[in-house]
Amino acid sequence: MGHWEGDTIEGKKGSGYVFTFVEKLSRYTIMLYVSSKKLKETKEKVLRKFNSIPKEKLLSITYDNGIEMLHNGLYKIIQEIKNIRVYFTDPGKPYQRGLNENTNGLIRQYLPKGIDFRKTENLDKIIQDVEIKLNHRARKCLQYQTPYEIFFSVKPKLFPIKVLHLNYNAPVILFGEYLPLDKVTLLEQELLNGFDLYIVIRHRS
Repeated sequence: MGHWEGDTIEGKKGSGYVFTFVEKLSRYTIMLYVSSKKLKETKEKVLRKFNSIPKEKLLSITYDNGIEMLHNGLYKIIQEIKNIRVYFTDPGKPYQRGLNENTNGLIRQYLPKGIDFRKTENLDKIIQDVEIKLNHRARKCLQYQTPYEIFFSVKPKLFPIKVLHLNYNAPVILFGEYLPLDKVTLLEQELLNGFDLYIVIRHRS
């Protein structure tokens, strides 16, 4: 954990940008608004945001070839002050930071293309709300835990999944259906002991 992908989302031309960073293992996402790509503002806000992240979880960033990071020299400051390794994708190959591209797509549901950031009231609050929604959304790829839970180790490990294939007559065939514990037989409960997430598949004999 601690390896990130990053990019910026642009609003209406001239209205500013939103930096987006996503941690690769947990999918934990952080965002921040800047009115321009000038070094003074981007440095101040990016470093302030990184100060909220435990240093052991800021090991590297793979970033797009944007002016704000590469050509302005922001990456050098990040490397020197925060001791984070910064890498850049090859030109025209955004798939090299595909997780961030996917995350930007989710963010665009809340901050659509063409949005005028300058005329958006409570923009910082909106960005914070988007962060919260993304980081507290259970993900199938995380075995139905949230990025927040994984990133901050709220739960010690991923849920183990137990799949039971039982052969006996049943009123209906339940294939891959989640059963509440009170609907599971005593035999099944014994077999499921210690598992938080389970699937019961009943086959008609």
